[in-house]
Amino acid sequence: MYKPLLTFLIGLFMLGNTHAATIQDTVVKLKPRSQEWFQAKYGKDDTSKAIIDYFFLKRKKTLTPLLVSSGLSLAFAIASLVDPLGDRSAGESDSGPRWSLGIFFSVPVTVFYLFEYIKYSRKQLIRALQQYQSGKGVPNWLQRIPSWKKFLNNYI
Repeated sequence: MYKPLLTFLIGLFMLGNTHAATIQDTVVKLKPRSQEWFQAKYGKDDTSKAIIDYFFLKRKKTLTPLLVSSGLSLAFAIASLVDPLGDRSAGESDSGPRWSLGIFFSVPVTVFYLFEYIKYSRKQLIRALQQYQSGKGVPNWLQRIPSWKKFLNNYI
């Protein structure tokens, strides 16, 4: 019973990966805002270069946990719908949500890393660099982060 569903999901996954690789190549060509691009355009002094490197480092560090936690959330949601462990007789009632604990822990982690990823977006990087280069200094929200202070001390 689950074999056609599993085959369909694997085929869909493979098709999505092929399509995503094609889209990714196109996006890279259309949006050249890489770390080197930011360094060339905004990297006039050491602090600007440190801000750029910090943002790209944080984005890189949050991407893997975001993808893993969102994948786990999706897997737990699918598992709760399919419930292959539910070998119950006709007279037995459901003993409770089996996958809710996984969803309970994976969804907040996904939301946390999603907000972290958005916080260190390229748009926020441009705002921080423009504020710094206009003479207002490093943004206050960035100065309050202990890892930024440590990164800056090691960078300069």
